[in-house]
Amino acid sequence: MIAWSDDILIGLDVIDQQHREIFSRVQKIIIINSQESAYKSASENLVFLMTYVKEHLSAEEKLMEESTYPRLAEHKELHARLLIAADRIYENIKTDGITPLNVLDIESLLMGWFKTHILTHDKDFAEYLKQ
Repeated sequence: MIAWSDDILIGLDVIDQQHREIFSRVQKIIIINSQESAYKSASENLVFLMTYVKEHLSAEEKLMEESTYPRLAEHKELHARLLIAADRIYENIKTDGITPLNVLDIESLLMGWFKTHILTHDKDFAEYLKQ
């Protein structure tokens, strides 16, 4: 499990707050999954997480549209790929329930997203807005 780091901040308060919330929910799912009696809580956190990630990506894309960000199409494509992967995991969970493998998939997908997408693409967008 990776720990939150301010290195992940991109300098846009609303986006940074959403990133923190996503990170926090992934951490909760991982911790809850280690407790046998926590299935309902993990399920609730997962449903929230999936909804929140979609809302976050939509809000981020709206900011990009409003600012005429030149790499909007590329960024939207990256978001679409994330959602396809997240939906696949979510469908697996609906079929199989929350399993250690599904939690590992969530952690790998979203924490990998934090390390790559946010630190490169989202920071690039933040720099564009500062110009």
